[in-house]
Amino acid sequence: MSQGTGTLYDLTNQLLQQSPEHLDLFASLTDDEFQIAFDSLLGKALAGLEESKKGFQSLDEPALSAVLRLAMLVPGLSVALEQHSNGHADLTFESYRLGIARRILGEAKIYDGPKYHIDGVGQLLGYMTGRELRGLMVVYMRKANGSVLMKKTRDTMDGVKPGNQQGITTSHLLKWAFDSSHLHTCGDNVRISHVACNLYVDGT
Repeated sequence: MSQGTGTLYDLTNQLLQQSPEHLDLFASLTDDEFQIAFDSLLGKALAGLEESKKGFQSLDEPALSAVLRLAMLVPGLSVALEQHSNGHADLTFESYRLGIARRILGEAKIYDGPKYHIDGVGQLLGYMTGRELRGLMVVYMRKANGSVLMKKTRDTMDGVKPGNQQGITTSHLLKWAFDSSHLHTCGDNVRISHVACNLYVDGT
């Protein structure tokens, strides 16, 4: 097969060099492979927001999510804001390839304590139908000591077990992140990933 410009080989090689996360997402055959690739892409997007955080200090939750949406847009993954699903989920990530539909629903909050976060978990569970791969809580952290605050939120959830939380939370591959499992009204356990984006700026 020719390896000249415009070939599949060329495209694959370009993606491998410039965006390995996109290539992994595109090539994923199983749900587990897709979620690993999705988390890698999400981590890169959050890091991009953190690198430009000084310019985002005046933005509210919907505007920050709009920026995150743009950072997550790659061919093969659609990202919608305020899409209806038993209400209006802040972020809806959808992929459809090889006849397989995959969906992740997200709720975004500027950190304002564990109770505010837990309220968001309740909202997200209400939006979910049970068919999603998982839910996603995105925490925009504008306070100092974000890692400590995320741990406080995690410990609080393990104490009160909101939303029919099953057992204690577990670690997530991304930094300042954890997973929880909840018994959904559909009768299945659903997973929610809780990830933080460090937008704290000294003096704010």
